[in-house]
Amino acid sequence: MQHQVFLSYSRKDSAIMQRLRDDCAAAGLSVWTDAGIEPGTPLWKDSIERAIETAGCLIVILSPDSKQSEWVKRELDYAHAQRKPIFPVLARGDESSAVPFALSGTQFVDLQQHYAAGVQQLIAAVRERLNADAPPTSPLRHQSVIPNLPRRLIPRNPRDQFDLLWWLFFEPGTLAAYQATDMNESVRKTGAWIVTSMGWMPFVLPLLGYTLGSIIVDGEKPIALLVTYMLIVVGWFAGGLFSAGDQRAAIFVFVLTTFLGFSAFMLVRGISLLDFLPPDIRGDLGVLGIGINVGIVAGIAFTITDSATGLLGGLMIGAVLFASALRILPGTPAAVAGLLMAALGIITSKILTHGLETHRRTPGHMIIAGILMLNYAVLFWLYLLGGWQVLG
Repeated sequence: MQHQVFLSYSRKDSAIMQRLRDDCAAAGLSVWTDAGIEPGTPLWKDSIERAIETAGCLIVILSPDSKQSEWVKRELDYAHAQRKPIFPVLARGDESSAVPFALSGTQFVDLQQHYAAGVQQLIAAVRERLNADAPPTSPLRHQSVIPNLPRRLIPRNPRDQFDLLWWLFFEPGTLAAYQATDMNESVRKTGAWIVTSMGWMPFVLPLLGYTLGSIIVDGEKPIALLVTYMLIVVGWFAGGLFSAGDQRAAIFVFVLTTFLGFSAFMLVRGISLLDFLPPDIRGDLGVLGIGINVGIVAGIAFTITDSATGLLGGLMIGAVLFASALRILPGTPAAVAGLLMAALGIITSKILTHGLETHRRTPGHMIIAGILMLNYAVLFWLYLLGGWQVLG
């Protein structure tokens, strides 16, 4: 494959062709056009034929003029014969005046209303198709070439939170196209709920294990435990509600989370909080799990909702204040966890941001997602699935 994209268009659409060509090239796609070749010459015809044969796909610019263009029709027919994926984009006109019969019933990107969002959606679809192994086998008119933009996310819907995480790590092109629309606010709000849920999780799991009996420690303070749960619920809800706001909201969440986290830790002290992190392999795993979780979640927050980092900072400061109040000296696991937290926060943010800029998933995405899932698996096993007793 000598180039990734063959650009088919009418000469009357040269201006939009040049803009689209430049935007695709800026995104890293190699694009072939017949600009600079004298139309109608044998060289021009042979060049078009070879270019389609060696292209990864064909993008056709739809307009009333391209619909009437004999050469656009021939290019579509030849691309279809060569089993090349075809991506239609509507530049002028509407479905009745600009879409040829060969593409009737096929979805297309409309560049007339939201050009930037449409181009990002197109580039993401082209990249996804070029990365696929198998060529299309169904007739052209029945292919769903360009997927519709996703629905508006509902921040407190767990399914939408999962979808956003999936796009962030596995389909960055889809998320980039989504953010280019006026729905970016829903990404920030949904991201805030993801951060608050994931941020509190490693602190809740030991309490939940104690409540369910999978962790046996000294002490029994049901009132303190109940109040602690209430404080955590308030912190979780406040984090999701306010963390998508401006800098003042981030400061408010930081202060509130610091207070709630410190208060929760002090209350749980009555049921031997230190026994939740004993000086053995169980405590080491718990501390490392917190560091890994907060680091990756901070990277997520930096990428899609900066102000949510205030919540994570509040959790960390609350834990530090608690340790200082009890004069707990951090050991080697805590130092390693701190380094991991800082490194993973920076690395995760850079990987995810790069993915949104290039619309491409990298091995780094897979590595970070794997670390996150493995970390949660270890924490769930340790606190809820009997790991505490096994290692004890």
